[in-house]
Amino acid sequence: MALWGLLAISSIDNVVKPYLISRSSKLPLLLIVLGVLGGVIAFGFIGLFIGPPMLAIGLILIQLWITRRSDETVTLQPAAATAPQDGQEIK
Repeated sequence: MALWGLLAISSIDNVVKPYLISRSSKLPLLLIVLGVLGGVIAFGFIGLFIGPPMLAIGLILIQLWITRRSDETVTLQPAAATAPQDGQEIK
């Protein structure tokens, strides 16, 4: 009986719970599964509830960082335009 609970019910719970969580959020199912499993490994039972939100916050922070880095445009002048010409002084 313990083997049935450990193998069958635990495995089903690890698949159904992330599926239900991902339906209510806009995160991919694989990300939720990784959050649940990583949270349980790192924090034990309470990690079941802490893992997915921590992973979601990390994902949002990375997405914000990437969009801000792509929005920053650096305009560089060509090297020939900034180099002094013959007879000009360097200031």
